[in-house]
Amino acid sequence: MEKNTVGKRGKHSGQPTKRTKHTSDNIENSNEDKFVKACKQVSQNAYYNYNKRLKLLSLPYCNTCIQSSTEPSEMSQELESFKREFNLNMWYEALETCYYSITPTQYLPANVLLGIVEIILNGRENISTQYSMVQIINKCQQILSYHFNMHPPCDNHSKIMNCYKTFLTQNMEVKEQKYSKRNDFGYTDGIIKYCFNRLEYEMNAKSNDDPLYSTDEIDFEYNKIFKEGTTNSLTVNSIHRLNWEQQNYQIFEMLNRTERINRLMATLYSLVELIQFDIYDSVRNKKVRDSFLYVLFEIDTGTNQYSNKLGKQIMEIFAYLIHLDYPDDHIKTMSLWLNALFEVFYFTTTLEQDFPLASSEITNLEAQFYDIIKKLPPQSIIKILERIEPPYIKYIMSRRYFNDELMYDHTNVIDAIYDFIQKSYWENFPKNNEHFIKNEINQGIEANDILKLLSQICMNANFKCNEREDIYKKFDENCLSESEMTQNDVIKLLYISLEALLDAFNVRKVHDAVQGSTQEETPVLTSYHVTTNLEIEYKNIYRAQKNLIELLQQKQAAGELPKFLECLKIIYI
Repeated sequence: MEKNTVGKRGKHSGQPTKRTKHTSDNIENSNEDKFVKACKQVSQNAYYNYNKRLKLLSLPYCNTCIQSSTEPSEMSQELESFKREFNLNMWYEALETCYYSITPTQYLPANVLLGIVEIILNGRENISTQYSMVQIINKCQQILSYHFNMHPPCDNHSKIMNCYKTFLTQNMEVKEQKYSKRNDFGYTDGIIKYCFNRLEYEMNAKSNDDPLYSTDEIDFEYNKIFKEGTTNSLTVNSIHRLNWEQQNYQIFEMLNRTERINRLMATLYSLVELIQFDIYDSVRNKKVRDSFLYVLFEIDTGTNQYSNKLGKQIMEIFAYLIHLDYPDDHIKTMSLWLNALFEVFYFTTTLEQDFPLASSEITNLEAQFYDIIKKLPPQSIIKILERIEPPYIKYIMSRRYFNDELMYDHTNVIDAIYDFIQKSYWENFPKNNEHFIKNEINQGIEANDILKLLSQICMNANFKCNEREDIYKKFDENCLSESEMTQNDVIKLLYISLEALLDAFNVRKVHDAVQGSTQEETPVLTSYHVTTNLEIEYKNIYRAQKNLIELLQQKQAAGELPKFLECLKIIYI
């Protein structure tokens, strides 16, 4: 926990830390216990609000426990039918088999789940079928979501946990074809690492916009191997040709770059729901270090440091998607992965205490993230800060950037804003013609009803093939343009920083609890602890809040408050 400092504000810091007791102090002290209790209640409720913290796409029905008294078993009788239809590229039929095989007493094997993901990644349009790839991919997403909801990861069901662990970490199907580059992207490390490795490459300046191979190349290879006239049977030749196309055309490398990125994002969108459910179950059972994501990070339990690059990839891809102006759906998907990354670390390093204060491990991870974004232009950094989840990371990073840009050393962003307004620091930045308009922060999808979520997927809410005609931009660190921060940029940064603080610390809820305006009082659990560090943080927030409100009101009354600073009135509660 950082020690709160007055910073550069000096005499404007509000009431001093040490005061001589008098009558008003007795009145103030009479509310001390109420204030501390309110802070504890709000902190506790926010900590245990796993649904909100994990940004759950939906809440699992847990039908396994509700409808079945015995542990469910893998799909068996329908497995051969699925394999046959899958190998013949009769994907929609294979997916229908999967859909009707998912019951409260039966789940899909890991290799079938991986087969569904393979369809998302590798499938190509087939004019001989009545289903488009958009329909097929959305069907894949629907089935995966249905399966994860029907059979969420659960510590009480070891077979399902082993199934999902195998699904996420087993070797993907070996592609022996000379036209597949799967072997170059860690296919042996499991589907999640493979997807992030490929996505990292596709966003790189060296990636190819076109399909990596053409059908002409593959056809030439076919003619070399199966020369015409090998057999007099037209049927045999046709079968040879069909098998060849099925093996060599249905590969990721035959898609153009925009489509390759879309397929990877569609896959990651489906997988993050499983990751969310697993973290949810792991936290409830206090076994976060056993969660799939924690295991995938390969974290050194002694130092809590990475021994692989997955966490860095998540942070980089999230930042670069925003910097390069990728579709909002892709950014939302990566914001869920980013949130999962930080929450897994938070739950393993700060157990049932002082939420949302961050441990040293969290601040070290945040510092790595900050190093990634600070090399980008100010306008991109501000857009990234606006989309960061969870709120406490948004607050820490926006405060850090604010201090860097204005050469402050404030640990409380409200103190920094007070200083900024008091000294009219906006005049140090060049003007622009834009007017700051508050952007609503995307909060993700809230879907408590599985049918609602599946309906969204069926209506192509997430995956759309080639919806954008333009080619996605590539990230090249050597081509970053230099730009300076403007008045509009710094006001946006002020607003984002202030909003992040109010959101992270649930300031309004603490205020309502102190005022007694909440409908019901939640008892403070003995298992949850609040130290003086959090109490001091809240007191500093309310001290600084009072001072800033008074300053804004004084400036407003004197006609000295610029219009563009009125957005900071969100501090009023």
